[in-house]
Amino acid sequence: MPAPAAPPSPALAGHIRCQLSSVPGVAEVASVGTKLFRGLADRSRLAVLEALRDGPLSVGRIVARTGLTQSNASMHLACLTECGLIAGARRGRFVEYAIADKRVIKLLGQAEELLLQVGPLIDACRRHRSPARARGARRPGRKRR
Repeated sequence: MPAPAAPPSPALAGHIRCQLSSVPGVAEVASVGTKLFRGLADRSRLAVLEALRDGPLSVGRIVARTGLTQSNASMHLACLTECGLIAGARRGRFVEYAIADKRVIKLLGQAEELLLQVGPLIDACRRHRSPARARGARRPGRKRR
């Protein structure tokens, strides 16, 4: 039977605690993950990301592909840029936007594959509200108090 290991020195123990405290816990990862998926849950931001899957586009081309207004597209582009999901590069008078990390493209592809299997179940799920109901739309036949 091997001899028990000696306890680490106080300096080493402090270093280990410091290293462990810098590793994000489940709650921290879940919090940031929630923000990521909430951002991806926005129909307009998802449309912008889908438009950029094939390569860089100017704001005008993003507007044409998504049907968003220019001001709305610009607002979502700023949000996606701030979150690090896309990046803009000036090309003369225009800024071309592109997906900043190829893992975003992979994530979109994996979501597409998953939706092929479980999409009808998600669509039928009564626990998640439709976008209209989530904004406070009233149910038919109900009166306000």
